[in-house]
Parts: sequence; C-alpha cells; structure tokens
Amino acid sequence: MTEKKNLRFKLEQSLLRLNEKVVDQDFLQSSFFILPRNDGEAKRACDILLGLKAPHVHISSQSWGATLDKEWSRLSWHDLANIKRVVIFEMPGQRISGNEIQLESQIKQMGLELKIIDHHYYRWVDRYHQKSALEQLCECIGWPLDWTDHAIAVNDRSYIPGLKQLGLSHDEIVQVRVYDLKAQGFKPDYIAQQMEKAPEVIEQLRPQKRGELWVLRNAPIERIFILQELALQSPTGLSHVLEIGPRKLSFSGSPKVVKRLLKLDYTKFGFAKGYTCYGGGDEGFSKFWGFRPRRPHEGIDKRFVEEMLMQIGNEIKVN
Repeated sequence: MTEKKNLRFKLEQSLLRLNEKVVDQDFLQSSFFILPRNDGEAKRACDILLGLKAPHVHISSQSWGATLDKEWSRLSWHDLANIKRVVIFEMPGQRISGNEIQLESQIKQMGLELKIIDHHYYRWVDRYHQKSALEQLCECIGWPLDWTDHAIAVNDRSYIPGLKQLGLSHDEIVQVRVYDLKAQGFKPDYIAQQMEKAPEVIEQLRPQKRGELWVLRNAPIERIFILQELALQSPTGLSHVLEIGPRKLSFSGSPKVVKRLLKLDYTKFGFAKGYTCYGGGDEGFSKFWGFRPRRPHEGIDKRFVEEMLMQIGNEIKVN
C-alpha cells in the first residue's frame, strides 16, 4: 500500500528529478504516446509524461468518448524513426475490419508494437482491466505511484466507494473530485455552485426513489454532481442510480447489476442492432452502464423504462 501523505496535485520538480532516475528511459524514449486530457486520470498521465520530457507525446483535445479514428488525421508520424511502439491511452479504434480494429491493425502493419492502456467496456470491444489506465501507464514506464497518483487512479476506477475504502476523509475526497471535474473542463466557480445545490436536489428526488434505486430525470443541475453527492452521503460510497433521458438510459451502482445489463440483448426490447452499450468501473466497488439506440427515431419509451426499473430493482434486492 502506498504510504498515506497529503494530496499534492501539482507535480513538483523534486519528485520529477527523483523519479526520472528510476523510470524506464528506453520505454519513454522509444514510445509514441497518444492520449487525451479529458479527466483527472488522463491529466495526471499527461503531466507525468511531459514532466519526464517524453519526446513523442500527442495530446488529444477530445472530451469523453475519444477515439483513435477521430484523432488519426491529426497525428504526426514525422521524426518517429526511432520509436518501437505506439501507446494508446483510452482512445480505442472504432472501425472494424474483419476481426481487427482497423487503425490499430494498421499500426502493427507499420512494424510497431501496439500497447493498449484502457479499462473500459465499449460496444465494439471489451477492454476492462482491474487496474486504472493511470496505474497501467505508470507500471509500463516504471513511475512509482505516490499517494496522490494512487488517489487519482482509485477515483477513476472505483469512484467514491474506492476513495472511502482507501481511507480518505470527506474533505480529501472532495479535493480529488474537484481535481477530476476541473480536468473535465468544469470551471471552479461552477463546480462550487453545483456542489452547493446538490443536497437540496437530492431531497427533491427522494419521493421518486424505488426502494434502494434512485431515479433521475430532468434534473435541475448536472447529473455528475448529483451522483457525486449521493456517493458522498452513502456510508460506503455506493449508491444505485438509474438516469433516464429521451434517447439514453444509464445506471451506476452495483457491479453485478452492470454485468447483467451489459449482457442483455436489447433487440428483444425492439431496438435495432447497432445500438450503443458501454460500461466501466471496478468489480469490487461500483460500476456504470449506458445504453443509446442506434436509430434517431428510437427513443427510451415508458415500457422500456418500467422493464429496466423492475429488472434493476429486483437485482439490487438479490444482491
């Protein structure tokens, strides 16, 4: 276990000087890193690579849902004669050719090793991993995780349940969450405003609760702040939430429920093949799932919502 110390979100030069002596310089110098900077985990990964002066780093401006396909035309392959591998951090290729992901296969055909760093489930490929992407990257380059690295990684893969089990105080958890939210693009004043409103909104949602299942639709503040406040209020950090939108349904909470939802065949509910179904999180703490129909005219109707409410509610009772 990493020794518990004060959280330090800015990488200090003293730490960089210390760690550059132990990291795998050959891996750093001979790798082309492709990654976004769209949340706390990705920001920390970028800061570490740039702080160590890795020579070949491409940082995408894509937000959540980043893919290699959307970034491909922006990649520069010049001056990469000495690279041995391409390291792709949470930016999966999307187009499938046979049983291969087209652009990832193309990199291999260029004679380069391909290192995938990810821990999510996507509709077209399952890349679940027990370790977060930040932990995997640090393992690859030999960067020793300090207490702050560990907290950022646990937040990304295990969310607030993991942070509570890690032993962080309420204020420390809020610090980690604010770091993550700022990295996602939220302004500090906006974060403070939304967090202040969240407890009141939760009380407004309480009458709609189905047993242990919170039901969220048409919320007056952004969903991410409601989910966060529910987790902060829970003794274990675990809360079960079904979010209902006109063309999207999502759940966060019990890993067993998410596992079941990911396995369902949604054509049996009348949806066309090619729908989007994704998930992530930690098997031991909390996971999330999302569903979106393929066709624009296909909505999330009342019948489907009621079926999901019943299935998820029953599953929570069993677990």
